[in-house]
Amino acid sequence: MTGISAPFLMLSTLPLNISSGDTAANASQDASQLIGAILDAVAYGLHIAVFWQCVFYILPQVIRSRTRGAIGRLVYVVTMFLIGTTYFVSNTKLALLMFVDHRLYPGGPSSWLTSHTENIVNVIDIVTFMLCTFLADGMLLWRTYVLWDYRKAVMLLPFLLYLTATALSVPTFLQLTRPHMSILLHTSTPFMVLYFSISISTTTLLHILLVGRLAYMSYHSRWKGSAATYVSIYAMIIESAVPYAALSLVFLVTYVRHSDAQHAVLPVLSQVMCINPELLILRVARRRSLAELATKANVAAPGVAFTQLIDPHPDVLPTSRPIIVAPRSIEDRTSRTRAPRPDLLPL
Repeated sequence: MTGISAPFLMLSTLPLNISSGDTAANASQDASQLIGAILDAVAYGLHIAVFWQCVFYILPQVIRSRTRGAIGRLVYVVTMFLIGTTYFVSNTKLALLMFVDHRLYPGGPSSWLTSHTENIVNVIDIVTFMLCTFLADGMLLWRTYVLWDYRKAVMLLPFLLYLTATALSVPTFLQLTRPHMSILLHTSTPFMVLYFSISISTTTLLHILLVGRLAYMSYHSRWKGSAATYVSIYAMIIESAVPYAALSLVFLVTYVRHSDAQHAVLPVLSQVMCINPELLILRVARRRSLAELATKANVAAPGVAFTQLIDPHPDVLPTSRPIIVAPRSIEDRTSRTRAPRPDLLPL
């Protein structure tokens, strides 16, 4: 038992009297598993809030336009939410099996799980985690491809890493579902280490490319006043990427060091992987909704111009008041040329 996992054992102050074969190491694993289930519930609550925000903005766009882009975003968000929900339900059921149904198993609940990794609940838990990774990284891959103006040379390395991680997920899944091959045993096989390392490396590289591209577009933007918009989007990417990248690195470090803390980080990471792309889609949908509102307002009232209806700071709702100006034609209002907006690019 490493120093990182020691705090989990300290959280348990009751005597270890559930079974005669229980040890301090098993108790630390049990504590980390239980803490992970609780943190998973907290992260899932945040996931619900983000999901309903996405539906609130995307569903009206689907009803009005019925475009493939809007429908695709809605399908993706619903799919990620269903996967996150399935993971939460299976992880909760697995905790009940461990700590309620088999709490008296020799060696404790963690020993039962290591001996029954082929259990259907555990299999569903692993499958949903890998699906989250596949879809979340796929979304980031496509988003990066769009922002880099569909440059295949830039995306070659991330795409190869993505394919490699996807291919390694199959043998990793087969190993994790074999009896006595659970990561609870701290027996890292080459496939497991390679899968987690390449998957996390792909995610980190894609985030670096996204942030670098947005910083470049912000620096070279020639549209007056657009720099603030690009900087705000740049901050949004940073904020949405930091939890995902940080948790991924923390999990990789704890996994390689055979720390029990990995069992508390993994459930939260699974929900964050679902939340991260949903935040990107939410920002796109929200900006498009405000853009449609501005267009309708100007068309409906030719003599009224809504200045700064779309706030350059997307985290602040538009608060400016309409001012009366001389009427102008629709052609005059739409004749301005502006630089492309990365937050409005198709996903």
